[in-house]
Amino acid sequence: MKTCKLLALLMFCSMLTIAAPDRKKGEEVVVPYTNGPVYALPATGIRVYVEATYDEFIPGPYHSFAKELLSIPNVKTKASASWKIEQVRFGSFVTADGSQYHQIKSAAVADIAVNSVGIIKGINGEFDDEVTSLPMTQNEFMPFEPTVIDWNDRSIQEFVEVNDSLPDQWTLLSEKRKAYDAAHTITKLRKRRFHMLASEYETVPPDGKAYEIVVAQLKEIEERYTALFVGKHVVRHRTFVFDVVPNNSQAVAFRFDARKGVVPTTDLSGKPMMLNVVADSNAKAILNKQAGAGSVSPDGIYYRIPCMASVSLMDGTKVLASTTMMVAQEGVRFPMAPNHSQSTPKYKITMDQKSGALKSVVLLEQEKKEED
Repeated sequence: MKTCKLLALLMFCSMLTIAAPDRKKGEEVVVPYTNGPVYALPATGIRVYVEATYDEFIPGPYHSFAKELLSIPNVKTKASASWKIEQVRFGSFVTADGSQYHQIKSAAVADIAVNSVGIIKGINGEFDDEVTSLPMTQNEFMPFEPTVIDWNDRSIQEFVEVNDSLPDQWTLLSEKRKAYDAAHTITKLRKRRFHMLASEYETVPPDGKAYEIVVAQLKEIEERYTALFVGKHVVRHRTFVFDVVPNNSQAVAFRFDARKGVVPTTDLSGKPMMLNVVADSNAKAILNKQAGAGSVSPDGIYYRIPCMASVSLMDGTKVLASTTMMVAQEGVRFPMAPNHSQSTPKYKITMDQKSGALKSVVLLEQEKKEED
């Protein structure tokens, strides 16, 4: 019985000896990398700057007398307010591409470098962080307070009529009488400005600058009085900033309503302003024909060649703004060659943290020789 047990033990040991790999004494066993760190390729975000104006109209108190006293027809009689998009411009920022997270599955696990947001910086070296995202301005969507105009400031107009026989008693002038006095003042100001410009007065200010000031002041007073009949426009400005990371050809950048103005994408009362991104189809087709385009890397290390794209903001069929820019996620992904990252000799690989493209591939031994 003891002899059988001894024979079984010898046979088991011989099997282990046969199955063991042929390696030298002290040689390290290479363990496969199955759960390496995760990194991301970058995505290009589009920052949309929207400059809008809020135009508020306040009718004048004498609007009903504009045609009769000043021959100004079709004067607006109702208050109104509306928004208008004046200008749109584009910027860009960088963020991690949510659809391009990858896990290292090779010896490069010890040499990979990522930045603060997880975007790959390079392999086998030290690399600086590039700026990946700028702070977005906090948008103010609260409406403006209605404008209140003090129409009582009419400078040289009387508002009461004094009884000559009873100086302590007076009566308020009617609106029609006050409108007549204001219209008469406008006519006098126009005549005075005309004579100043025609130099018919003997007392023209000798200083050219003083002359300009007098004419400008006469015009300002006239405009203030004319507003009593035609009303006033109060225009205010506001700038909005929206960050969009496009993952297909179209995305809603924001919404717009002429009454409420620029509103966020969640406010369905506004019309959607669409951001269109169209990649250069010729360049993309050529990239897709290259060896390895879109294939899987056994090491889990990738880079990407970005693509130029046309970017436009559309209000229906109307183009509000357009530009061209390099868009990382519109490009084509390629796997890194395994011998670049884990074999001997090693290479220092630098990635563009904004686009995911290769910036340089340098043989470390050659780099060391150059430094020496």
